[in-house]
Amino acid sequence: MTSRKLKALCVIFLLFLNMLLLCAEEIKIYSDSNIKVKKNPVTFTPDNKYILTSFGTNGLHKIELVTGSVHTLFDSIESFFEEANMTNHIVMHIEISFDKKYLGIISGNPSGDVSIDLKNAYLVIFELDNMKVVFKQKVFNNYLKPQPELFVSNSNICVFLMPTKISEWVFGKYYSEVEICTYDIDKRAYLSRFKYNINGTEIYDIAVNRSLQNIVISFLPDTVEVFDFNGNKIKAIPRKNFGMLFIFTPDGKFLINEKGDIWDAHTYREITSKNQGWYPFTDGWYTLTDDEKYLSSGAVIYSLDVDNFGEEVFQVNGKQVPSDLLKIYSFSSDMKYIVFGCSDRTVRIYNTNLSKKDEKKDVLDYIYKTSYFDDGEWISLTPDGYYNASIHGDEHLNVRYGLNTFGLNQFSKAYYHPEVLEARSRGEKDPNIVRYFGDLKLSVAPPIVKVEEKLTGTVAKLSVTVLDPALKYPLDSVQIFINGRMLSFSELSKAKGKKIAVSDTSIVPKDKASNFLNFEIEVDLEHGENLIEVLADNEACYGMQTINLTSNEMTHKTKPDLWIYAIGINDYDSLPKNRPNNGSGLIDLKNAVSDSNKIIEIFKSQKGKTYNKIHVLQLSDDSALKPTKQTIKENMAFFEKMAPNDIAVFFVAAHGISVNGSFYILPKDVFVDLDGLHPNLNGCLNVNDILQVTNIHGRKLILIDTCQSGGIDNNIVVRTLKNRSTAIFTAAREYEYAQESEDVGGHFTHSIVSCVKENKNNDICLLDLSNYVYDEVKQLSKFGGRGRIRQHPEILIPDGMKNYIIAK
Repeated sequence: MTSRKLKALCVIFLLFLNMLLLCAEEIKIYSDSNIKVKKNPVTFTPDNKYILTSFGTNGLHKIELVTGSVHTLFDSIESFFEEANMTNHIVMHIEISFDKKYLGIISGNPSGDVSIDLKNAYLVIFELDNMKVVFKQKVFNNYLKPQPELFVSNSNICVFLMPTKISEWVFGKYYSEVEICTYDIDKRAYLSRFKYNINGTEIYDIAVNRSLQNIVISFLPDTVEVFDFNGNKIKAIPRKNFGMLFIFTPDGKFLINEKGDIWDAHTYREITSKNQGWYPFTDGWYTLTDDEKYLSSGAVIYSLDVDNFGEEVFQVNGKQVPSDLLKIYSFSSDMKYIVFGCSDRTVRIYNTNLSKKDEKKDVLDYIYKTSYFDDGEWISLTPDGYYNASIHGDEHLNVRYGLNTFGLNQFSKAYYHPEVLEARSRGEKDPNIVRYFGDLKLSVAPPIVKVEEKLTGTVAKLSVTVLDPALKYPLDSVQIFINGRMLSFSELSKAKGKKIAVSDTSIVPKDKASNFLNFEIEVDLEHGENLIEVLADNEACYGMQTINLTSNEMTHKTKPDLWIYAIGINDYDSLPKNRPNNGSGLIDLKNAVSDSNKIIEIFKSQKGKTYNKIHVLQLSDDSALKPTKQTIKENMAFFEKMAPNDIAVFFVAAHGISVNGSFYILPKDVFVDLDGLHPNLNGCLNVNDILQVTNIHGRKLILIDTCQSGGIDNNIVVRTLKNRSTAIFTAAREYEYAQESEDVGGHFTHSIVSCVKENKNNDICLLDLSNYVYDEVKQLSKFGGRGRIRQHPEILIPDGMKNYIIAK
């Protein structure tokens, strides 16, 4: 037996041994992040379409209930608190007004487990439809309920306490005087600002009676006092018998303390004492459901009906939601969902079935949890592994099979299916994909890739062995990348192996049912550092091995050619030039054609400098080839003439829309209704049509400037086009407009052109372009948005892609 065959057998033996170890332990999905947050507030929007949360950060986000998609309302609300010099504040409380017009937040520095720094707490109220700030005020907060009473009457009165004097006590500084403030949000005016000396006591709880317009404040150590909305004291009550924590019933007739004792709200005399140890205010956290029929506290739901007051409807047990994660929760107005804001910076969504009358339920239906990470990435994951995620969100979670760990992103082909979350959120049947792939935790590991290398000058000889460890899914293909360049058919044809074939940009098994591949191949290296990625996949997942090699020998290669396919559409066959009377709908564009011209001209200026030749194909209103759907698709073959080291640029300036989780580019001949609201989707280009650009050898750069699209969801675009040899630049984030102005045209295109034009004889590499575009678009957007950044480019550069030169 030759040494080569013996080595191959050893490798195969080790791979099969690895396969056995995969089944040694339970399969687990976990995150490397161990972040715990003080507060993770959650609440539903009035239409139940979104969940508002801060994820325990200083940002404000909304989760789309049916898909789990996370949209950022503000990257940071620091600008609203500049004068307070708050550097570590987080959003601690979120609440929506009774008339659904306003959104209120409390933001401050964490202090202890449930309270916030009294010196740095602010109440900010926004108009819910446009997020315009209508009120901002420093507030005083008590220890157990870290928020003032917001929106306490049908006229949207906000009640809070504001500190006015600080005294030095034995253990530090404390407030000794506060203002009792009532503020009418609709009228933008205070009803009262009444100063009150708390005389060394501490405020423990606040309750507001909307019907009687009374404010009840519990003071430590032993006093409860009642005020009206004008700050006048009505009554003082010894707290010994009254209690420490309390709420009013929805009709305003009764007051309930933490033991379930009932008091008359007019006379403040005790009516009923339960004396049964009923403690609904666990840890001081309680909330009323939107219809005010239920009280929820400590993950227990109680009835507030007069006839069966205090009766437990259901309780969330520790098996469903770990008790250490339960901090805050909220119900949807239809009582169908309950959402938990957990201390591990996740938001967990359950179906309650509380909307069904007389049904007691002690088991919740766990739909999914949404995790948020420090870099702004997110993932929404079902218990069996199906998920929706931002561009890099699934790279934050790992899957452990026995002694082996893989990234969740390696299973994206089988488990990245937002439609599963949507079906379960709507209470519909699972899509067929679930029955096909099943539970991830009962599934199989990715293909194992083993590569041995030998370097000779500028050539690396690779010995590659690939095995599907569970023998469940046959191998599809093996692709090889060098510094983000996908090897071509001509390069892969050099591979030597008995049971392999070459198809376009992949090495494939001759036997379509094969779970094993073994071959050798020689690849040319670039001068300097080389990252070689060998990726093997099946229909469910992929495995990969990376190798770093350095070639110090200079190579004498000609400059690459650049291939530009540019699309620009101003005039649509069925769109009006002016906006309809109702002010909505798509209209013809003004700058898309000129933007495509600018991109072509700026890259043409690099002929002989960065590139040997510039090949151009333009489809626009002014070109010989018009940008109709059929013409655009037919000419995708333009890139097939590229040499292995050439670079492809695909540019689009047009309308783009997102409908039901899918993204479409509108060609010139698409039919749109008279209001410009409903294009014929069958006449549009979807993301899969653009995928042809990524499935070619070489390096690819995709630039999408879908001006004034309104509904573009770049998470869909970028995730679908994600490819180890493709850099993707899109004009805006999810649900942001791609802005344009008359003086510069599309802000996104303008930033690309400016980066090259303003260059002072330096090499502009891919990362340079990325940084410039991101910063320039934000500045243009901030100027047009009167100080608010309204557009953030979404950019994806694969980790293995070499920072190659774009222009000089």
